[in-house]
Amino acid sequence: MKKILSITLAVSAALSTSAIASVGGNGIFGDVAFINDKGTNTSAAVSQNDVNETVIGATHRMENGVFIGAEATYDWNSATSGHKATTVGAGYRFNISENFYIMPQASYTFRDHASDYSYSLEPFDSNKIDDGTNWNAGADYNVGDTWSVGFQSAYHLDNGVFFAARYTYEKSEDVLSVGSIVTGGISDSSMNPDTILFTDPQAGFDAKVGSHEMELTVGYKLDNVALLSASWKQTKFSDVSGYSNEYPIPEQYMVPAVNTTSTKFKGKSDDFEVRAAYLGFENAMPFVSFTRVGDYTIKSNAMPSNLVGSSEHVLEVGFSYNF
Repeated sequence: MKKILSITLAVSAALSTSAIASVGGNGIFGDVAFINDKGTNTSAAVSQNDVNETVIGATHRMENGVFIGAEATYDWNSATSGHKATTVGAGYRFNISENFYIMPQASYTFRDHASDYSYSLEPFDSNKIDDGTNWNAGADYNVGDTWSVGFQSAYHLDNGVFFAARYTYEKSEDVLSVGSIVTGGISDSSMNPDTILFTDPQAGFDAKVGSHEMELTVGYKLDNVALLSASWKQTKFSDVSGYSNEYPIPEQYMVPAVNTTSTKFKGKSDDFEVRAAYLGFENAMPFVSFTRVGDYTIKSNAMPSNLVGSSEHVLEVGFSYNF
């Protein structure tokens, strides 16, 4: 049970980082809702945020309503430095009226696993049991390639006010490897209290992680001056499937050499973003955004209590250019 809890906490922490936490930026085709332009257009954008990530992307809008685009993310943090992910996608914009449209879309993200969350050992003090055994555990979490489908819609009033909504369902196959070092005394009095009993780098899971994302935006566009918006985004995952782990059990515990467990996870997070862009240039649009990545809550029947993570704040600056 001790080992299960260690792995569960590591799994929860990894899921909270990959499936819940997000950074500033609207993702591929995210800017479509903000400006109600029609016709043929090609735009490119670059942005930098204060969690040390750079995003470079481009989209092309055809006259018939088809959108195609690509986006690459680079992580400059020392532990995960390098290319993080590339997303390609397509969408089709149906203009219901002059001011209202809906747009189904789909995308696929190719992940660079070398830049995901690396292995590290941390103590789990809460896992200290009556026999004095101490457990340290670390995790190496690789987010798999991700496919997503969804749609967005927006309504623009003639006075410059607009409302937008977007829903996306994503699924990825993620791999978690958990290692642990076990020290301390057990019921066998021949063992020294500070002896390393065993190490196990093989535990973990290979799971399909699905998430639902809903985003609502309200904004105001003053032609040739500024574009202002505020967004609320909620991310939920509740269909983590395929979770399992196998790990060796020391002979002293008198149980089978391999134990297998499985469980389910679910969680959610709420993010809030405010954004401002300057429209005074003919083709270039500089912008700044501030995102409060909200507290997340993860639940599982394998955990004694819910895992609650703290919020963070992400500042992003960038610009886009229309050709």
